[in-house]
Amino acid sequence: MTDLPIDLDSILAHLVPGLIALAGIAFLSPRLQRLFGTLKAEHSGSRLIALMLGALVIGLVLSDIRTATLDQTFQLNLSWIPLLHKPRLAPMPTEPDALHMTS
Repeated sequence: MTDLPIDLDSILAHLVPGLIALAGIAFLSPRLQRLFGTLKAEHSGSRLIALMLGALVIGLVLSDIRTATLDQTFQLNLSWIPLLHKPRLAPMPTEPDALHMTS
């Protein structure tokens, strides 16, 4: 059996925040409210796929915004803040590694 080139973890990592954002945007958009309402009334696969694709795109955009803003702050040196002269606030030389952060 061959492995598919689809990474399910990455899809879920973008889909869940995208669904949360899409549900929040639906409170501001009557068109999305109708789309969510018709999804409850009529079980249509095409509407569900459209919502999932929209959520995936929004999740990807949110991830790009996070990468551009938050990940840059890992290299900031916060030791200049009074009472915070602890080594844990020194800048990280590389990207954080989850295996080393748990110890």
